[in-house]
Amino acid sequence: MNGKSKGSWARLALCACLVAPLTAYAAGEKKADETTAEKAGEAISDATITTKVKAAIVADRMLKVMQIKVDTEAGVVNLSGAVDSPEAVTHATEVVKKIKGVKSVNNKLEVKSKMDKSSEKGGGY
Repeated sequence: MNGKSKGSWARLALCACLVAPLTAYAAGEKKADETTAEKAGEAISDATITTKVKAAIVADRMLKVMQIKVDTEAGVVNLSGAVDSPEAVTHATEVVKKIKGVKSVNNKLEVKSKMDKSSEKGGGY
């Protein structure tokens, strides 16, 4: 090999050493962007699920007058609040499970006491 060939190979090796880390960095940036996009998509899906759950509750005869709070995180729907009967607690879970995108339901609904019901109707002291 003459001196000119050695210099060419040295430059080629130097370029390869410089380009490899840049390529890896760029690939890492792309992966980070994809992860951010996935999280954004998940948040949108959670908001959509929450909206659909609320709409289903309002449309349901047994649940529409109830005060039910809905929160969704990663497809898991959390229900809280008070309902009139144990049947309404079970029914709420059944209604929510039918909604596309719901992975599971964490039902923390409580049955109103008789005292709570009578005070709402104006029958309490």
